[in-house]
Amino acid sequence: MTEDCPICHGSRWLMGTTENSLVACECQETRRKAAHIETLYADCGWPEGVRGATTNGMDLSHKDTAHMVDVAKEYSKTLTPPFLYLYSKGNGTGKTRVALTVGRVTIEREKSVWFVYTPEFVTALQAGQFVGSTYFDMMARATNVDLLILDDFGLYNETKWVNVQMDTIIGSRYMHEKATLITSNLSLKDAPPRLQSRLLDASLCQVVTSHAPDYRTLKKRAV
Repeated sequence: MTEDCPICHGSRWLMGTTENSLVACECQETRRKAAHIETLYADCGWPEGVRGATTNGMDLSHKDTAHMVDVAKEYSKTLTPPFLYLYSKGNGTGKTRVALTVGRVTIEREKSVWFVYTPEFVTALQAGQFVGSTYFDMMARATNVDLLILDDFGLYNETKWVNVQMDTIIGSRYMHEKATLITSNLSLKDAPPRLQSRLLDASLCQVVTSHAPDYRTLKKRAV
């Protein structure tokens, strides 16, 4: 509600049941929620222009795309099971768009989301590993945020140090059953062994595989 609230007419307060007492108008809660959601959007790390991400308009003619969207819609309701792994060997199958949609729904429910483009995240971790607060702040956020989205997981140069950092994050979230959505071109057989083991735990993780064609290529052909 705005200053034109039809209940309190912008005063934000109403007379209580006892003399000279005041109670907060319901528009105060609406304002609080709106402000909190704005803060969550500002902190979520999304690429610009995707705040209104939705699966509306996606081509659902391929059964794998339709299945991925259906699973994501169910996942966004309760974020259970906590791990969702969206895999396709090729690009342009809608994994990131679906992940962003889940993130938007989660933020609208006033839960914190961090969208991480994994190659950039790994580079930032490496740059900050000797700085101290930057590294530890990033690791703390990655392990504690309500929903962590790891986009393009595995699209980076693997080193022993990098693998330890990613395993620390994923291991912590797995142990505490915190919602984690991963998009990747890595199949289960190519994933690091410890991650592979966790993804095979059907009680905590759902894996969705898509063999849909690259929608960008299809758009080019249609021009």
